[in-house]
Amino acid sequence: MGQAGVVIVLLALVIGTMLGAWWRLEQRIEQLGEWARSTFNRGRPAGTTLTSRSVEGFVTATLVFCIGPMGILGSLQDGLGQGNDQLIVKAILDGFTALALSASFGFAVAGGAAVVLVYQGLLTVLGWWLGGLLPPAELNVLDATGGIILMALGLRLAGIARLAVTEMVPALVLAPVGVVIVGLVT
Repeated sequence: MGQAGVVIVLLALVIGTMLGAWWRLEQRIEQLGEWARSTFNRGRPAGTTLTSRSVEGFVTATLVFCIGPMGILGSLQDGLGQGNDQLIVKAILDGFTALALSASFGFAVAGGAAVVLVYQGLLTVLGWWLGGLLPPAELNVLDATGGIILMALGLRLAGIARLAVTEMVPALVLAPVGVVIVGLVT
């Protein structure tokens, strides 16, 4: 990835984060977590209910499992018929991560598994549908953008910065689109 690719990734992250903030993606995923908590808690005796800490666990697990180059590229590669090696490695890593997150956040982390199933399943179908339409340049910026978002998530998890990582997700669509636009202009 050359200088143009770096600029595309940075612009995609800036514009994508602005769009994510405008669409209130972080707030919406937190609302989804609250809805899951209230649904789970309905009719449960005190002491067996989910807390706001559990909601944070659900949101964190969903982000950790869904945002990142391995899940995106692995699913797309599987759909493209290039094998599922990355997804197998990701599943092993996610298993260890789920154990660690469960120690901190409890059972709510398991809710992220349902989101992963839908998310990676849709990406695999998308990869199958796209066939060979995604050239390496688009995959490279997608990989780089996902890596930066994953790094931001790491900063959030470490408590270094409270970043609204979910709001960065539109950048994953904008980065490959940026490569296409630059290709048309040049």
